[in-house]
Amino acid sequence: MIQGNFSADNQQHCLTGCSTHNDNSMRYAWDFALPEGTEVLAARAGTVALENGSWNADHCGGVSAGQTGSVNSPLVGNETNFVEIDHGDGTAALYLHLSSVSADIERKAKTGKLVAQGEVLGLSGKTGYTQCVPHLHFQVEQSVKADWFTTSIPVSFSDADVINRSADGLPIEGGSYASDNIRISEGH
Repeated sequence: MIQGNFSADNQQHCLTGCSTHNDNSMRYAWDFALPEGTEVLAARAGTVALENGSWNADHCGGVSAGQTGSVNSPLVGNETNFVEIDHGDGTAALYLHLSSVSADIERKAKTGKLVAQGEVLGLSGKTGYTQCVPHLHFQVEQSVKADWFTTSIPVSFSDADVINRSADGLPIEGGSYASDNIRISEGH
């Protein structure tokens, strides 16, 4: 894991989540290091609230015509491929920086058909404000219709590998973990 939840010591010196998770909107977000092209699976079932897969897989840092190199600007954050799954309980999970969104998920966004836990949402990537480093930004947030990025809320993980190392279910920044989430095929 590249970056975990924001935390600070008693003097408010940042301990974890110092790079981009140091404001209230991303305080409880997670960045998981994943090789580009790794299947990203739904953590929980729900419906597609929003999705965007329109950016090229190498669109990181906001490179535009006539420009060389990447632009290191947080304004590029909106230029990312993502999926937001509404869980139907007032929360939604946001999966950012995908290289592509699954065609099945694009269809389900139009039809409202249920997305199952373990279903492939897309492939990991580096689109958007990533400093061109492939990873998955994951956060759970309150569901807000037509708003894909709201304030993250606390979440813990029930994967055995996480629980074995951290009883509170919070992965340790810099650690590597195996997920218990199992890929399922469309139509399961």
